[in-house]
Amino acid sequence: MIDPSSFKGILDASHGDTLLEQLMYFSYITLLTIGYGDIVPVTAIARKATILIGLIGQIYLVIITSIIVGKYINQLAQTNEKTI
Repeated sequence: MIDPSSFKGILDASHGDTLLEQLMYFSYITLLTIGYGDIVPVTAIARKATILIGLIGQIYLVIITSIIVGKYINQLAQTNEKTI
């Protein structure tokens, strides 16, 4: 928000979105590792911030997956204990 020229494609007024809405859209798309490419970081600091957001998205995905797998394994172990 300090330097909107750090991103290419961010000030497309055809959709009527505000700057904050466009930056939130870019953040969610990057965090979810979708990356449509309609908004692109141009400056070095914007690229580094984008890399950080992408890494956080990967860490988030790993944590959610490990929680689900852990609960599944725990449930499977409890079922096996009841049968024995």
